[in-house]
Amino acid sequence: MCVCVCVCVCCSCVEMDRPAIPVIRLCGKYPVLEPTQEAKEVAEQNKRRTGAVRAKEAEVVRDEARKRCGGGGERDVVHQYEIQFGQYRGQTFQWVLENAVGWAVGLLKSYREEKAVDNFSPLGSNKRQFHDYCMAVPVIAQAVDFSVRVQAAMKVAKDTGDDGHRLLEFSQYRDMSWCELYESDKADHVRFIRNFILPKSDCRRGTKMDLFRQYCLVRESQQRSSHPACASGSAAAMPQLSGKIIHTRNCSSNLQLLTCIIVYGHWQCILLSTSLLHMFDL
Repeated sequence: MCVCVCVCVCCSCVEMDRPAIPVIRLCGKYPVLEPTQEAKEVAEQNKRRTGAVRAKEAEVVRDEARKRCGGGGERDVVHQYEIQFGQYRGQTFQWVLENAVGWAVGLLKSYREEKAVDNFSPLGSNKRQFHDYCMAVPVIAQAVDFSVRVQAAMKVAKDTGDDGHRLLEFSQYRDMSWCELYESDKADHVRFIRNFILPKSDCRRGTKMDLFRQYCLVRESQQRSSHPACASGSAAAMPQLSGKIIHTRNCSSNLQLLTCIIVYGHWQCILLSTSLLHMFDL
């Protein structure tokens, strides 16, 4: 379960008499991408507006921000710059980072991919200012980089037909690929798959967790198909083997039996030491 924590990411907030701006909602060490209820309402209101609205000149945006800020240096004023485009048009830069990080990350990624960047028109200038403002915040810059990695991984998965290349995108393992996490033999990774993902049958359909769980179930099925002996023959073989061990145990009390029980999915296999296999011709 994810616990959201609001963290101030503005270096100028060290002054005790100044509010923390902007305050980023975090889940662990990652920003929460889902919009707030307030952001959803603002987006809905902007959708209902009709008619084109020209972007304000950069000087007008700056002057209005200074009035809202009530003074201070340019570093403080820029928080109050009004965004001139998109579904949150009319909101301040600070407000967007506090309420709609996911939208901001998508926009920043698109801005990075633009081949011809307009830095001179009022709209182009506003986009550049918003980009620079957001990328100065470490957690936002990291979120943009991660979004680029997710997109690249999805492209590889599509090109190869192997969903194992996709990144998890949730939990503390969000930056691991599906294949890397499923095949890992680290104890915490195994527990995550076996104790949390596979038993969780109430995932919302189509969510990142549901898609990864379906991938794990397919891999489980493939594993069972590739080891039919363990799946069907082990139950019959183990009693016979155990009978031989019990029968021969009295022959040499100083012999030690090395028994390793390996749990793989729902299968159990018993491995005997090589010395015993040779000695008793099992």
